[in-house]
Amino acid sequence: MSKQKITLKLLKEARPHTIIAKGITIDNLDGINYRNTGDKLYWVVVRGGIDDWAFYVMLRSEIAKYNLPIYGIPKNGDDICCDKITAWMLTAKIGNKIHTRIEIEKVLKFSNKVWEKYRD
Repeated sequence: MSKQKITLKLLKEARPHTIIAKGITIDNLDGINYRNTGDKLYWVVVRGGIDDWAFYVMLRSEIAKYNLPIYGIPKNGDDICCDKITAWMLTAKIGNKIHTRIEIEKVLKFSNKVWEKYRD
């Protein structure tokens, strides 16, 4: 699986409160072990109000309850505060934050300097 990369430059240049990376993995030991359900796990990286970031996840089964356009994928940099809510935006707004670097590194590449900017 190809990992997306988060850089200091990306954090500095991205608009605040926007999705800067996103993807789908499996909720298990090989993907991100959130609840170990085997379900699809949507994840997003949101740039914060300053040049910090956070990583949120939401199970496909949780998203399905909201009857949203699961495949309505915004471009990186799309604002998470708008009228047309997609599964990605829902994940950014009410998803669960992952706090462990080892899990996040299963889908992202980033330096120690970038990790220092993680909003825990």
